[in-house]
Amino acid sequence: MAEVQYAPGTTIFVPSDANGWEAMTVDSCKGFGEAATIRAHQTAASARGGSSVRVLRQEEVSRIQECDVLALEGAPDMVKFAKLSEATLLHNLRVRYARDDIYTRAGSILISVNPFKRLSIYTPERMAQCKDADAKALQDLEPHVYALAEAAFRGILVEQRQQSILISGESGAGKTEAVKACLQARLSVSHLVARASALRCMQVLITTPSPLPTVFGRSFERGDRHRSGACQVRVEACI
Repeated sequence: MAEVQYAPGTTIFVPSDANGWEAMTVDSCKGFGEAATIRAHQTAASARGGSSVRVLRQEEVSRIQECDVLALEGAPDMVKFAKLSEATLLHNLRVRYARDDIYTRAGSILISVNPFKRLSIYTPERMAQCKDADAKALQDLEPHVYALAEAAFRGILVEQRQQSILISGESGAGKTEAVKACLQARLSVSHLVARASALRCMQVLITTPSPLPTVFGRSFERGDRHRSGACQVRVEACI
């Protein structure tokens, strides 16, 4: 931790046993660095059933991480963060997940958190919105797997090269549903694109997890083997 002093009103991230990190607002700070005495209260985004002012323990002070204000709002693209850290990333995902925004971008990477319930976000209207958007508008849309699939397919038409989407995650993370959504988005408009581009055929190939990502995607917890995997969606256009 740097030798800094936090001004009253500053939002910081403090380690939490329950949530990993929690956002807190500084009420007062005396001293610098790990020797500082900081009184703070939970922000509205972190508070549950009220928020009380307390003095942070020394071990908490030593692990404080700075907060990016965009994370408090649940920003759609984390590349725009000026202060990107583990705490900022997790808090941003938590804020978005609480309002059923399960997709978040980090540049060209799409992060998805399984909602474990049905959401009305996979609609023909959403597909059409992605298909009709120009290049800039597509990047400005709310993060969605349909937008990712659209960007990959446009890469074929513009670059005349095959495009791949790598979908990885732990078991139950939603990889299969993500693949289905990608295919649904592409196949729903493929016949229109084929006529417009004079394509004679289009193949969509789903490859099974290869040994390499399977090995590196495997984790071990408490002696149990939890296998995670990766699947690749490759879209090929034949002229």
